Amino acid sequence: MTEIKDNSIDVYGYIVNTAEKQSKDGQFVEIKLQVDAKLLDGKRDALAAAIADMVFVKITPRQTELKTDTDNQSQGPRDVTPADGQTELIEGEA
Repeated sequence: MTEIKDNSIDVYGYIVNTAEKQSKDGQFVEIKLQVDAKLLDGKRDALAAAIADMVFVKITPRQTELKTDTDNQSQGPRDVTPADGQTELIEGEA
């Protein structure tokens, strides 16, 4: 078998706090995470092996947002022609 084993640990939790710190190598941000212990059942050895090692963390907020920021220069003028029936509602002629 020549497949690469995926040793990822998937957990979700809370960012408890962050702190900016200085080291001899420069400034860094320390992030403290809190996860439910049940999520690490059977994964504690893998977690212990990852401590003080380079890891990748993907932080995804619980609520997503719509992308509303657009580059207005790349778009043409916005069409503001009223839809059928819209003018009557705006002018109170329903």
